[in-house]
Amino acid sequence: MQPTASEESRALESVRRCCYAGLDSVAFRQEATRRLSTFLPFDAHNFALTWPGVSGWRP
Repeated sequence: MQPTASEESRALESVRRCCYAGLDSVAFRQEATRRLSTFLPFDAHNFALTWPGVSGWRP
């Protein structure tokens, strides 16, 4: 079943609030995963934590 636009908007706003909650890295990933899983069910996840300068990425 496809989520509605309002459900998507609420989920994204919930994650956005999490970004500004002042959580440490581990707590942020746990909370963001919990919030996203209510909207977007998944079995596994991966947070790629790479500093852009180290990965060779250039704007």
